[in-house]
This record gives sequence, structure tokens and C-alpha cells, in this order.
Amino acid sequence: MNDKPFIHLRTQSSYSLSESAIKIDKLVEMTKDFNMPAVALTDNNNMFGALEFSIKSSNKGIQPIIGTTINLFINDLHNINNNININQVTLLAKNQIGYTNLLHLSSKSHIENSHNMPDT
Repeated sequence: MNDKPFIHLRTQSSYSLSESAIKIDKLVEMTKDFNMPAVALTDNNNMFGALEFSIKSSNKGIQPIIGTTINLFINDLHNINNNININQVTLLAKNQIGYTNLLHLSSKSHIENSHNMPDT
């Protein structure tokens, strides 16, 4: 038997609209049931569930890892059709400074987007 704990580092909740149906309560419950010491919440293009997730995870003895998955739009200069490539990157906060930076990026992606969807 492997004694090394497994930790999901890319988990979406129902706050990722059309991407996941799992509620924060159920995510925390399943994390506890599978004896995971920590789990990351990386909803797509938002951090709406971060506070709820942090409180509920901590109350159950689970280390919450706060993150987000954001869209990156890249103009490919070599693309003859001038299509825009959509890529995603998952970012995790290491500390309070990282959390603050994630909040800034998340807010900026909603305010300053040019593709009718959150982008950075």
C-alpha cells in the first residue's frame, strides 16, 4: 500500500458554470472520505467559491489550496487566418501575496476582456 497522500491540484466546483456540478460541501466531504490532507479549488475564470471553500475545508481539518484556471488568449502572428488561440493556465496561491495576486488577475480578466469572456 502506498503511504503517500494524494492531493487534487485542479478541481472545479459548481462555481465553474457548465464545467462542474459539485458543490463545495460535497467536495470537502469527498476529500475527507478519501483521507486527502489537502485539495485545490481552481474554478474556471473566477474565485467566487474561495472563501466558502477555505472555511469549510479548514473546519474539517483539510488544507485548502486556493487557485483559479484562467484563459489566456494568444494572437498567433504566424497563423494565416489570424485566429486567436485560447489556452488555459492553472494558478495556485502559495501565500497571502499569491492570493492577492490571483484576486487581481481574476478581477482584471472580467473587467478588461476583449473576447466576450474572461481573459488575461
